Amino acid sequence: VSALVAFGGELYGSIADADDPMDAARVFRWAGGTDREDCGRLGSNPRHLSVQSMIAHDGRLYAGTGVWDWVRASGDGFDPALSHVFVYEGGREWRDLGQVGASVRVLTMASFDGDLYVGLDRVGGGSCFRYDGQDWIDCGAPHGDNFENLLPVDGILYGATHRNHYRYEGDQTWTCLSREPHGITQTHAFQTHQGKLWAGTWPQGYVLRWEGEEWTNTGRLGIPEGEHQEINEINNLIVYNGKLYAGVIPKAQVWR
Repeated sequence: VSALVAFGGELYGSIADADDPMDAARVFRWAGGTDREDCGRLGSNPRHLSVQSMIAHDGRLYAGTGVWDWVRASGDGFDPALSHVFVYEGGREWRDLGQVGASVRVLTMASFDGDLYVGLDRVGGGSCFRYDGQDWIDCGAPHGDNFENLLPVDGILYGATHRNHYRYEGDQTWTCLSREPHGITQTHAFQTHQGKLWAGTWPQGYVLRWEGEEWTNTGRLGIPEGEHQEINEINNLIVYNGKLYAGVIPKAQVWR
């Protein structure tokens, strides 16, 4: 399950791959209990294997294509298709909003200032694009690595590549806020909690909180230090009933 999004009072989930490529890149709606309803595939290109990202924006459900397996996404033993974004039209219908940049994965999506923003992988130069309702506008690439996260907080759009964190200044300009804070080398999740920006990272499994000038390390999740090589990855952060929760691999743990 590559993404979960609440939209229109329903829960939608997407898949990362399937044995048959035409069964891949699909979205499902939870129908209660163990039942689900097939909401269709993102296009018909068999080289789009994953729904890489999803978001509810301006009353519509959007999804971006990709290849979840990062080795195959790099072109090792597979020829991935270039990334597209689709909007849900109901039933099993998705409308293609066109190719976005020269990437093969739409890694992240954000709704900011009335527009839809997406971050792409390093294959296409790690760029951010904005959809203005008709065209995809290039918003720049901070430094060419995977553009993993986008999140607006208090009127500011924040972004994260694998190693670094940025603030969007408009047009194609990004201000670097930090580089590998506390020794982390990847950021896989952004969330807002108690009015501040939080980040879930790899490989130590640190949860960082942005204080406006620097990151505070609020703790380590996953395998304790010294028990194994550093492989804790925080893949998701979510706020529920006023508390912040984190999903962590490799041990498939949930922390609060």
